[in-house]
Amino acid sequence: MQKLVSHIMNMDGILKNKRIGIFVLCLCGLFSFQVWATLDEIQLPVPKIMNEMSVSELKNEPIPLSLQTISDLLSSADRVNRDFSSPVLQIYLIIPAGAYFYHATTNSLILVNPENLTPYTHSPFTILYVGNIQDQSDAFVVRSGDVEQDFSTTAALKGLFSFYSTDTDRMYLKKKLKLEETSNILLAQSIGELDED
Repeated sequence: MQKLVSHIMNMDGILKNKRIGIFVLCLCGLFSFQVWATLDEIQLPVPKIMNEMSVSELKNEPIPLSLQTISDLLSSADRVNRDFSSPVLQIYLIIPAGAYFYHATTNSLILVNPENLTPYTHSPFTILYVGNIQDQSDAFVVRSGDVEQDFSTTAALKGLFSFYSTDTDRMYLKKKLKLEETSNILLAQSIGELDED
């Protein structure tokens, strides 16, 4: 009986100590926050990423993506079209296996060119947004950032990095994709894993 009472008292002491410890931590945290909030100038740590990142930071090798991940990425890229009565942008996928047109209605990829065009996108996975250069609404949609935001968010949720491909050879790809004369590649986005070497 004495052992049981002693054990209970010890447990009670441990619980009290834990409560005291939690109280002290909360008090210290509150105090440090108040000090931080009253400073006129806050010195931040040195940034770990010093340079502006680009598609060149990605690994230049195929990414083992599942069809489900590709479906999610393309659907997010096409989300901007669902805000209009008719699609304003066409979406193409450039991967080592070829160039594909994304058919949103059937959620399928249609082969446009079997060539490996990734050397002209500098990435093994690139989304091309194609629009009619005579239609100003297409350019407005791209400038508004709606296209980039949905795709980048989905890529981030998949643990992938997304970048604009500024050095994509758009004129060459336009020819290879057999686009109409009035159509143009308005935006290119590449995704992948960071090359840490």
